[in-house]
Amino acid sequence: MVFLQLLALVSFLVLLPLLSFLFLTKTSTPKKQSTSHPTATIHPKSYPLIGSLPAIIANNHRLNRWTADILQISPSATFVLHRPFNKFKFSQPILPSFNTS
Repeated sequence: MVFLQLLALVSFLVLLPLLSFLFLTKTSTPKKQSTSHPTATIHPKSYPLIGSLPAIIANNHRLNRWTADILQISPSATFVLHRPFNKFKFSQPILPSFNTS
């Protein structure tokens, strides 16, 4: 009887860390990021009252590059930035073509 209890304790102490390690490594795999623009997302996350303010604050040091990255990867080259209590639509400007001939 003591032998079975000792065997159960040893198997529990060996299997528990092994199963925990396997569970944690399978469930906590990092998500793959896009290779073309790893720091930009297609649309910044919007919240009901504050809009996209957290994303704006997080990218404040590179606001122009951030909006250009989003415009570049957007299919229609436009996106709506939800400001607190308001919306603003960004779009790429259409540059006129100058003929030199």
